[in-house]
Amino acid sequence: MKLNEDPYLAENCGLAGSEALLEVGAVPISDLLQPEAAGEALDRYRELARAEDRQVAASFLSSWFGNVAIAHQYTLSVHDAAPDFSLDNLLLHIRRTEEGRTVIDFGVREWRAEAAPADEQQRTAWLVRQWQAFYGEQVRPLMQSLSSASGLPIGQTWGQWPSRFFREIYWLCEANKDSLLSQRLQEDYRLLREADAIRIFGQRRNPFAVRIHRLKPLVPGRLTVMKSACCQFHRVEGHDYCYTCPRLKPEQREREYEQYITKFGLR
Repeated sequence: MKLNEDPYLAENCGLAGSEALLEVGAVPISDLLQPEAAGEALDRYRELARAEDRQVAASFLSSWFGNVAIAHQYTLSVHDAAPDFSLDNLLLHIRRTEEGRTVIDFGVREWRAEAAPADEQQRTAWLVRQWQAFYGEQVRPLMQSLSSASGLPIGQTWGQWPSRFFREIYWLCEANKDSLLSQRLQEDYRLLREADAIRIFGQRRNPFAVRIHRLKPLVPGRLTVMKSACCQFHRVEGHDYCYTCPRLKPEQREREYEQYITKFGLR
């Protein structure tokens, strides 16, 4: 299956071709490496989302870019190939939906990928090179730019991803139980969590090597985990802390849980 035909990348990660996005004014994500462009993108997101300031926008924009990071990891494991998700090959478009949500669409200018070597030892070394190329050379400068333009600590930009990665890998493995693919997904994820923090991420600690806290499921039988960092949703007009927020005390989380399942009739 070709990457641009994989429904997971489109439906779960929001990746699409570039043609339609170019028509509505999408910009290369590489533009966000420039301070002025980063500030403009954050201000647009802040205005559409009715957020308090750029820090909230940077948190959410970082979280949205997690779609690309998950798509990268998924492609490494499922397609056994490294996609070209360099920032100048990706487009970004910020919009507000009819339902009032502020969302980000991603477009891929050209779908291309490098196949993994067949030898397992060579493949492990190849994975490290791909993470270096993606996180070290593409993601790291983007996180630094968003942090600088907003004042949000860079650790919180990286912190939007770990719990979601764990959840996505878990669900993918559940859907492919007792298969070689499940083993590959788990092994590649383990290697990512063990990747060199300084060399790959430019951080003192590997952002993915954090403890994952499981919570009472919001949907019966469906994994729910605590976020690794606050997404600042409570600083968006008309909203409060998430049930999965790491800042909540146990009694606060229980109240959020009861309100959520009552609101959506999940009892």
